[in-house]
Amino acid sequence: MTEHFDLPPVVYVPCLWDARAEERRIALQRTEIGQVALMAYTALDRLQDGAGPGTEWILVKREGIPAIRNLSPFDVILVDQLIPPEARGLEQP
Repeated sequence: MTEHFDLPPVVYVPCLWDARAEERRIALQRTEIGQVALMAYTALDRLQDGAGPGTEWILVKREGIPAIRNLSPFDVILVDQLIPPEARGLEQP
């Protein structure tokens, strides 16, 4: 069964550099109620406003979201949401 995500064809997803693995990792956030969230932004300026101007990112096609979920499990997708400055750049699954 294919999952359907109500997203535009592509989204910008914040990521972090993992020096040990020498690769980028998806930057997940924990919500106030304890869910693990994949942050997705519909435009680059929205990512910079929501996640900070220096945030690294990858461009993901909507149909690539299930593959991200398999590698980095998350409970919810938050679109164009502000990440509090104190939580930016932290991987918090």
